[in-house]
Amino acid sequence: GTKRKNAGVLRQSLNTTELIRRYEEFQQKRIKLITKRGLTQESFDAKFQKLSYWQEYIKEKGFEHKPLHEIPKDIGMVFAEWVDDRPKQVYKDKPRSIETINAVVGAAQALYWWAIDKTYINSDHMPKFKRLDSISKDESEERDCLWEDEWHQLEDHLLQQWKDKNQKEITRAINGQTYWYFKLLYSTGMRLREVNNLRWNQVTAPIHEKGRRKEILRSIYIGKTKTGRKRTITCEVAYIFNGLHKIYQDRGIEIDRKSDTRVFFKLHTNRYDLDSWVTDKTMVDRLDKAMKETGLYQKLEKEMPPRRITPNSARHYVATYKKVNENWDWDKIALFLGHEPEMTRRRYSKVTSAMLSAKEEIGTGLAAIEQAVFKDRDGNPHPDSYQEEVRNVLANSALTNPEHWGFEMINGEPTQVILLSEQDLKEIKEENPDFEDGSIWSLRDGSRYLLRCKR
Repeated sequence: GTKRKNAGVLRQSLNTTELIRRYEEFQQKRIKLITKRGLTQESFDAKFQKLSYWQEYIKEKGFEHKPLHEIPKDIGMVFAEWVDDRPKQVYKDKPRSIETINAVVGAAQALYWWAIDKTYINSDHMPKFKRLDSISKDESEERDCLWEDEWHQLEDHLLQQWKDKNQKEITRAINGQTYWYFKLLYSTGMRLREVNNLRWNQVTAPIHEKGRRKEILRSIYIGKTKTGRKRTITCEVAYIFNGLHKIYQDRGIEIDRKSDTRVFFKLHTNRYDLDSWVTDKTMVDRLDKAMKETGLYQKLEKEMPPRRITPNSARHYVATYKKVNENWDWDKIALFLGHEPEMTRRRYSKVTSAMLSAKEEIGTGLAAIEQAVFKDRDGNPHPDSYQEEVRNVLANSALTNPEHWGFEMINGEPTQVILLSEQDLKEIKEENPDFEDGSIWSLRDGSRYLLRCKR
């Protein structure tokens, strides 16, 4: 009775590292010099090389010392994507094949089937794994991504979820984090791992800029990439980090923006955890939920072939956007994403005539304010001193209150954007029944305002 009880306690406290150690001992006994009569040394080495990914994955997710029965069952659902995003040690100019990634997933599954057979766990504690779908050779170099108008539809929905005043404060704060998380992904093309582990001290004002552009742009230093390259990307994301900082300030959380504190961390009703962020699966679920609420999920599922959008699809969107809208060459895009130019061209070049024809005459956001010319009602440019004053006011509004204000060049005209909540839109329509979402208003001084709830 005592032995059985002790065995139960041992199994309850068994963690992933100990399970792999026991599995390794078991498999070592199967090594035979003669093939087909056991396990060869080469097969043994290959098996545990694959398992090293699972051990590293569990460690990165913070479950290294967790008993097996306390690890969430869905932990394996995004393991395949995580493997695909890991730096390669050899043949760095080629992406991992789907077969290789699925073999790594299979090795982890085999570990748990063995654990069940040895009664270290029962089937209720077997992690759920999802393998990558096999695709044809022609499709293997392509990646699914949203079209520009689809991303804006999703972006607007995420913003409305954040601005919904009927939600609890903690829910609104988490929705705000989610909004800025995807905004950062779709602005930078960073890998999920890079965003998930981003620290405030990696984000600095660009040293090569000055004046207003130094306030608008931010340089993000990425110390280690999938291809082993260090890189610094500079883009118009200062307002994103300001928006996040404001969410934390509103919850009484003091952030030193020069520290190695996480940019994204867990928020709870009466506390917060600076040392951890949610799982990849959580962000996949949040994205899927938003996609379904907008109808995008159902729309893309009906296409032939269907498009499957994941958080990592933002990376593919950025590559395509830079090529189509900003006319970047593949070398520049590769440097920005941390890839080889040829791989970048093969993987991300869904540049079609439809995408090119869908381009709107809209500038690149707040950065376009430097070239904007503000005019009076008769179309005459205002004096230079007035131009500079207006640029400062508009830039400051968009940087300090990015959830309410924005700036765009629409049909070549500088336009301040007022971001409305659904409640705001309803109240305006009650007073002005003829008001249309997306209306542009021109004031007597010639300034233009776009009032928008959804695009």
